[in-house]
Parts: sequence; structure tokens; C-alpha cells
Amino acid sequence: MKVKNIKIISLKRETLRRENIQKNWINHQYDIVNAIDGFKLVNPRYKHEIANLLDINVKCLSADWLLNRSNYKTMSSRLNFILPRFGLYLSWIKLLKTAILENLDHVLILESDSIPKVNNIHELQLNIPDDDSIYYLGASVQKQHAFNLNQINIEQYWKINPKTLKIYGGFGILIPNKKKIIELYRVLKSVFLDGKSYDKHKDWNSGNVKLRCQAIDLFLLNHYQKNNQCYLKLPTIIDHPYINSSTIDNFIFGNVKKFEMEIV
Repeated sequence: MKVKNIKIISLKRETLRRENIQKNWINHQYDIVNAIDGFKLVNPRYKHEIANLLDINVKCLSADWLLNRSNYKTMSSRLNFILPRFGLYLSWIKLLKTAILENLDHVLILESDSIPKVNNIHELQLNIPDDDSIYYLGASVQKQHAFNLNQINIEQYWKINPKTLKIYGGFGILIPNKKKIIELYRVLKSVFLDGKSYDKHKDWNSGNVKLRCQAIDLFLLNHYQKNNQCYLKLPTIIDHPYINSSTIDNFIFGNVKKFEMEIV
């Protein structure tokens, strides 16, 4: 397949990042999706605006809801740590809703500091495996695996199994068909259902089971990767700054020594 639909998530206040998007993606066609600013959810007016936009009960955007560990899975009890990650999670929902309304048959989701490793992604013919999966076109991996992955020059797709290699980062993810776009949208929104939350469930991707919310890259890891519904393209075609001034104080790049991550 050829990638025609590129959407980049970016906060309006990211003026420098937006300038870099124009420079980095000058040879590509893309749309910018204005990210939901997690920090602004403490503002009642903004919170109601986002609740109406995404058709989410406003109580699920409250501090009380987020700080309840049965709703939001995190090791931190600091609201300022959770809010920007939650904003990015909501931004994915917004982007997928837009893709559904635009009747897109696929979408490449990029974060604002993503960098293409090829001159024009639209010209590439991606020979992706013919099954219902999502595809990482760029990723962060444990340091001990990065060397071997970087030696691969022939195009191939590695089916992700977190028992052997965990893939982090959401800076270049291809959702290849309408069915998967709708499924992922419903799964991400399932965290706002009433009732008990689950970290594991046999019907996890039905959209009818309330999963526990968490940072988007970990959510994808703990559900889609663990259920073998993800591939990593090698060699990768999307890059990401290793040292970066993250707008969400990303746990991976904020604690590089602890996680020993590298970009592929």
C-alpha cells in the first residue's frame, strides 16, 4: 500500500515544534490535528468543551477520575504528571474520530517531533502483511536490541511480541484500514465506560469492555502488542530525537538510563 493520509498531533502552543514540522515534512502532504492540552483540563470551560467534542462524560476528565487507580494506570500520584499523558491519549481519540468522519481507508499517526527518514513517504510502496494489525514505522526499543535491528537493510516486518522485545513510542504508527481505525477508536474510548476496569480481558478489543486508561504507548503495548496485533517495519522510516525537550516529560526520554532506550 501507499501512505496517502498523514496526520500529525501537535499542541497549538508548540510554536517551535510547528516550525520544525514544516521543515521536516516539507516534501509530504499532511494535516495537523490540534492536540488536546492535558494541563488545560483543570479549566472547567475547556474540560466541558473537550467532553462535548469527544462525547465523553465530563466526570471522566476530572482530577478525581484520573487519580483513581481503578480508572488510570500509573505509578505516579502527581496530577501534573498524568495530565499531559492523558491529553495525548485524548488527542488520539480526536484524531481517530476525525479519520472516521473523513472516511479514511488508512491513517499514519505522527507526533509533533517525528522526522521522516525518507524523502517522500507517499512514494513508497509498503508491502505490509495482509492481516488486521497496526504497524510501527518508527519506534524506541531496549538498548540491547537496537544494534541488531539497525543492521537490517532488507524490508521486512517483525511481528511484535513483548515477551522478547517491547516497542515504545507512538511517533509513527500506521492504522492500515477502516476496520482497524474504528476498532482502535472504540477500544480507546472504552476506558470511559461505567463499571469495573480491566487490564486483561478476552473481549478487550470489542469496545464493550472497560479497559484501564494509561499513557497511549503503554496502552498499545499492553493490549495490541501483547495480543500480537502489531508489526515493526524494518528498516524503520520514521525517526525521533533521542534527546528531546518533551512537551509531556515523557517517561522514556526523561529516564533514559533507567530504561536504556534507543531509537530505530
